[in-house]
Amino acid sequence: NIELKPKYTLVNSKKEFEIILRKIHKYGFCAIDTETNSLNIENATLVGISLCCEVNNSYYIPLNHISVESEKKITDQLDQDFVLKKINLICSNPSILKIGQNIKFDIRILNKYGVFFNSIADTMLISYSIDNGIFKHNLDDLSFTHLNYTTIKYKDVVGTGKNEITFDKVPIKDAVNYAAEDSLLTLKLFFKLYPRLIKERANFVYQNIDLPLISVLSQIEENGIEVNKNFLTSLSNDFE
Repeated sequence: NIELKPKYTLVNSKKEFEIILRKIHKYGFCAIDTETNSLNIENATLVGISLCCEVNNSYYIPLNHISVESEKKITDQLDQDFVLKKINLICSNPSILKIGQNIKFDIRILNKYGVFFNSIADTMLISYSIDNGIFKHNLDDLSFTHLNYTTIKYKDVVGTGKNEITFDKVPIKDAVNYAAEDSLLTLKLFFKLYPRLIKERANFVYQNIDLPLISVLSQIEENGIEVNKNFLTSLSNDFE
């Protein structure tokens, strides 16, 4: 139960990380969320990854947090290549379901680092399939609507205005609660909403249209699209 104060854990040792990976392999599913220093995927650097495979335990693995004072990488973080190699084994494994909230963002970020996905679920798309036009589908609203839970807001962690910092400069002790909360709530929402998807017979649109579109839209975003300017000009004149 979300009211039972979930436990958010910092992971900065290989031993702890390996234990979590074994749990994910055992359960066959996990929620995953990436933290970056920018929402511009092309320019963004991966800052950390949160994972959750239990309803009240979630984990944050910092990778590229830097000190505000020295502008240098904080040393007490796991090696990025080591973590991503292990993460790729999870993400590319078709027998393990990876659950995300707007997972297209996480897929595109991790693709940049050689991590590729098989077998995914998306709580945002599930919500869209069953409650389109009724609720907003972002994590904050979904958590409040379905779990009666108020999330830690992004601006509360990074600040606002001239005092706003990028996530890589957020102290790790503050980043843990924010990042781990995201993956835990995503898992909670999946357990809450997926049964409705089946019961309300909205699974066809979700499975056959919305999920496959993630790959298509990712390629469009990455490669751009070619526009026939002459045709659009002619169409514009017709409309006029």
